[in-house]
Amino acid sequence: MKKRVKFLDSWAHLADPNVKALDAKYQLLRDQNAAKPENQQLKPSTINFQIAEMKKADRYAEKPVGFGRDISFKAGDETELPEQLAYKLEEAGIVTSLADQKKAA
Repeated sequence: MKKRVKFLDSWAHLADPNVKALDAKYQLLRDQNAAKPENQQLKPSTINFQIAEMKKADRYAEKPVGFGRDISFKAGDETELPEQLAYKLEEAGIVTSLADQKKAA
């Protein structure tokens, strides 16, 4: 369910990580290593370490918020956000609910 909000402050958020594309990226790294001659291959532990570092940089473990692309809002912008996100932003003082303003008026 969506909730209509008005931004009181500027806010930006990066797009959610695309887990399927990232899994393919990491598998390609493993496949490329396996295709090398045996004396040039990296150890599995080295590959796993590199992938773990890449996952951190790619924000792989972050819980998705629901945005397929990067977004940003300026103070005064109005939009609809997922209810849980709107609630969290309202608690932080970044947005105000427009439904609440209409009821008060």
